[in-house]
Amino acid sequence: MMAPPARERPLSDNQTTFAVLFGIMMVFATVSLVRGWRASARLAGMREAVTDLSRTCSHHYEEKGEDLPQKVIEALDYMKRALAQKDVHTRCRLYLTGAAMLGDAMGLAAWHKGFEAGQELMDARDGETRIDLKRQEILDIAYMAHLGFEQMISDPEGFKDEDDAERASSAIRKIERHKPADTVDESDPYAMAFNRSTMIWQRWPNEQGANPRP
Repeated sequence: MMAPPARERPLSDNQTTFAVLFGIMMVFATVSLVRGWRASARLAGMREAVTDLSRTCSHHYEEKGEDLPQKVIEALDYMKRALAQKDVHTRCRLYLTGAAMLGDAMGLAAWHKGFEAGQELMDARDGETRIDLKRQEILDIAYMAHLGFEQMISDPEGFKDEDDAERASSAIRKIERHKPADTVDESDPYAMAFNRSTMIWQRWPNEQGANPRP
């Protein structure tokens, strides 16, 4: 006859407690490992995104041969310190804060560069003066300037010579270029300038009898 199978001994209270604690520790270790892996992957993704973004946007605020804007330098230093932290979750959290700081700093630097470029564009060149005029003011000045040109060209004492009249016509043309589009004859936008050129040619006809200059 075969001997009956031996009965398994029930776990003692200490063994049961140890098994439960071991199981809980394994669960926490697994969760911690997964969280750490996810944080590392997230940090790697953020670093790649920040690198690509910085490379793309740098030409909007960087100047060759000049130092980076101070705010950008401070943000980069903050991100370097974030990467030096031992805990991956702390690195991830601080790096995200630094990335936001860098974005603000780059945007501000680009705005300042664009503002300065706009100021240079708006500033008058040497020897010139720029003024702001309303729509009707431009029309009034252009009309009176052309009318005054007609008076001077018909007056023997008006213009000194042909070059003097040409300079005056060119100055009036600068004003006429800023006339509202709906006030300009689209079929002949240079009609007024052509009329002045015709008057100049009639006042000082050349020997070859060339056509009036537009």
